[in-house]
Amino acid sequence: MKKTKKHQKKNHYFGGYWSQTFGLKAIITKLIMFSIAIVLLIPAAVALNLWAQKSAIKEFDNPFISIEINVNQGIAFSWLENNTMYVYLIQAIVVFCVLIILIFFCKKWYYVLFWSLVFLGGLFNIIDRVCVKKVVCLGDELVKNAAIDYFKFNIKGINFPAIFNIPDVGVCLGAALSVVTGLVELIIYPFKKNKKSNKK
Repeated sequence: MKKTKKHQKKNHYFGGYWSQTFGLKAIITKLIMFSIAIVLLIPAAVALNLWAQKSAIKEFDNPFISIEINVNQGIAFSWLENNTMYVYLIQAIVVFCVLIILIFFCKKWYYVLFWSLVFLGGLFNIIDRVCVKKVVCLGDELVKNAAIDYFKFNIKGINFPAIFNIPDVGVCLGAALSVVTGLVELIIYPFKKNKKSNKK
């Protein structure tokens, strides 16, 4: 009898996981959220990337975010900029891990949207790095194995060293929203549990 109950619980768990992850409703939700992430990120990323390549002005200041066109052969804060193979390897591993999370662990629509932004941002940076491009404002320099960055925070009293691009925004925003939402759910969960137990 005990074995039967354990077996039923196991089947119920895997059945629930399968329907939430690979059921028709789950797949449609993931496709919709992934499409929304593409619309939010990719057109702006492509347009600004092409603009940064063709722009004759390298720097432009404004009160909050400055334009500073540059190329980044490394990853975050130009780390590993002289180790092209390691940069590609690390980025590929991270993007693959994010894809696994997106496919197997994101069940709620908002997590699918957040992790889709992270995945697309990382993938776009890899593709940008692979493409050889000519950057006008850098003296028509042919850029290889590097992503183009063009934004820099310009806040008085704060020296923000990183220059970033739209895909970086997608990665950081998606990851931050996912963490914050997860923390909020952890805080709210005990209250929801108590409400359910009181109703019973």
